[in-house]
Amino acid sequence: MISEEFLHRFWGPGGDRDKDDLTKRVVVDGEHYLICEEIGSLRFRGFGGHRFHIEFFDGRRATTTNLMHQGRIPAKYRERFPDNARFVTAAEAHSGEDGAYPMSRHIIPNAPGSPDTRVTTVGWDAPLTTFFAMAFDGDDEVFWIGMMPGEIPTLEALDAALKRYGVDLPFPVAAALAMDKANEGDRSDNVGRRLVDAILAEQERQS
Repeated sequence: MISEEFLHRFWGPGGDRDKDDLTKRVVVDGEHYLICEEIGSLRFRGFGGHRFHIEFFDGRRATTTNLMHQGRIPAKYRERFPDNARFVTAAEAHSGEDGAYPMSRHIIPNAPGSPDTRVTTVGWDAPLTTFFAMAFDGDDEVFWIGMMPGEIPTLEALDAALKRYGVDLPFPVAAALAMDKANEGDRSDNVGRRLVDAILAEQERQS
């Protein structure tokens, strides 16, 4: 489970989200997004480069093919980030010279009749070269792993990590993840990954 210190640094007063350009912030149904710069040569785009039409409650409208999801806002911080927009239409597929690719993401279903109400999502993060997994029970985060470069490099490591939280990795999901990794490969030569590496290096220098 992510520490309260991390959550406060990300969502709390004076935290990372307070540095956002407010004109680019999109909050829909408690999910936080940012409209990022449209760069034709960028190889990775939020939601695989799908086009979103956004209508803000203050009357503004925006269209983007680079909407980055920052995560579901924890319940204790929702008052700081009220909904401010809606999606006018469903996301449209967008293809072009940017070479965008779809984000690997699969939901592990709970066993039939299970009292477990968690929603567990797994995927392959090509820029970070790691498998990841996150689980939420309603608005409450249960766990989130695979956030660091190379943290979970293999399916075996992902399976072992999930088992520590009482989650089994079904064969169909594992097979889909193997295909995702084979197709998407290593995209660590990526502007986002370089930014992450720079931040981690600076944190290491200051520690």
